[in-house]
Amino acid sequence: MDLRFPGATAAATAMGFIANALPVIRMVNVFLIFYTLANLCSPVRAAALRAAPVMKIRDSEDWARRSTSPLAPGTVLVAAPGSFDHYFQEAMVLVLEHGDDGTRGVLVNHQMPWEVQDMNEALTAFEGQAVYLGGDRGADTMLMLHRLPLVKGAKPVGDGGVCLGGLRDAVGFVERGELRASQFKFVYKTSEWLPGALERELADDLWTPIETSPAIVLEDGQRTPMWNHVRALLRQESEEEARKAADDDFMPESPKADAAPKAEAAPAPPAAAEAAEATEGVAFRIFK
Repeated sequence: MDLRFPGATAAATAMGFIANALPVIRMVNVFLIFYTLANLCSPVRAAALRAAPVMKIRDSEDWARRSTSPLAPGTVLVAAPGSFDHYFQEAMVLVLEHGDDGTRGVLVNHQMPWEVQDMNEALTAFEGQAVYLGGDRGADTMLMLHRLPLVKGAKPVGDGGVCLGGLRDAVGFVERGELRASQFKFVYKTSEWLPGALERELADDLWTPIETSPAIVLEDGQRTPMWNHVRALLRQESEEEARKAADDDFMPESPKADAAPKAEAAPAPPAAAEAAEATEGVAFRIFK
């Protein structure tokens, strides 16, 4: 007597088919994952990213110098060579906040393989704009950097000329054609340090704090070319300071105008010379 419910045979057949297909599905998924990673991280792609040209910056804005001011919003941190082996490698970080609660900033030269619309389909005004990895902290949101303080809702990041926020107003400007989408830079997530942590890293020479132009911070370039470019500017600064110091060291002292030549004393008569010797001998004996 057959006790199976109607359709049980078909269901069993379907379940058997699914069970047999699961290994194939897993293999396809694994293949897709490795295929995606291979395309994103292949040596060819990595070489292309490293060889990407740096955006042309006007000479008047192509500058960077070591900062002698206390760490504050607007400071840019340049990673020292070989200091890190993760996303901080060859990194440039814009400090957004710094205080008793710690430090928050964003990487500005770690371009991701995605565009703004991949992260938010509603931002059609910024179609084609790259997204930069800001760090591994914070909510899954994007921050917008620019140098347009008149954008409503924008806040200055220190006094270096870079602004943060004002997305709604920026969308309107771009959609009306009054501003270009390339004038805005988008970063995903942030980098954060606990109180005192960044100061310790600075003391260990893992970072070089610098001041630089907004054009370099907002540059649409790749990680290594941007990092190399800023380090080259810092080397130029050091070389100029060394040349100036060398010129100051070797500059001959000019003779003083009011220094009159000393007149040679006329030779004393023999009797006067003998008296002087006798007097000098007496003084020596007294004050010895």
